[in-house]
Amino acid sequence: MDKLSHLIPRVLSKRGLKDEASASYVTYIAHQWIQENLPTQSVHLRVTKNSKTTLHIESDHPIASQELSQCKEELVAFLSGHDGIDIHEIVISRSISLA
Repeated sequence: MDKLSHLIPRVLSKRGLKDEASASYVTYIAHQWIQENLPTQSVHLRVTKNSKTTLHIESDHPIASQELSQCKEELVAFLSGHDGIDIHEIVISRSISLA
């Protein structure tokens, strides 16, 4: 009998969903890190997508963008500490509204 931890990656790969699941996991972890490390600014920041080695985050407030810019290397290091995650760059873009 296979363990669930071995079965899930095989099923995701077979169905062509492994990349989507991996990107979703990266955005989830990054969102958690932002909530823990930038709690006052987390309402203004939204992790939008993960493309290969770049994580895209939108901000609707300039101070939130600046705070994240100052600690984005820590976020990259945190994400790189997880197996299978290969993020080298974080792009912060301004959004009109996150409402």
